[in-house]
Amino acid sequence: MSIGFDGSEMMSMIPPSDSLETEEVIDSTLVFKDFLREKKDSIAQLPLEEQEKLKKLEPFSMHMVVDAPNGIMNFEMFSEFKDVSDVNDAFNAFQNASTMGPSAGDQPVPQNSSNDATEVSYSFKDNRFNRSTKIKDMEIFQNSLG
Repeated sequence: MSIGFDGSEMMSMIPPSDSLETEEVIDSTLVFKDFLREKKDSIAQLPLEEQEKLKKLEPFSMHMVVDAPNGIMNFEMFSEFKDVSDVNDAFNAFQNASTMGPSAGDQPVPQNSSNDATEVSYSFKDNRFNRSTKIKDMEIFQNSLG
């Protein structure tokens, strides 16, 4: 499974004076299993809820390409799976993952992100694929619609 995000349009909205603007081209792959192992001491200091969010990223890897001078910002998160139920948290994991990596530096994972508003689940039964989204918090969901 692969989930991609093309944020190239967003690059044009970042002011030249913004600290996110960089001339450095980033082309990096982050293997979350390795990242979690390397940062286990720091992760152990986080609240349990944050530790659990990070643990959900373990089966994934993420490829990031950020080339500000050429207006490119792409993220692709991918993982192999044996059963479609294994990907139930993939989209939420992708949202959490986008807050990490070389471009995020040492910034903490944001609290109350929009993925707290919904829960997505997938199933494949009798040759039928189903994706369901359940709204968990209507107020957060409405705010995310902006």
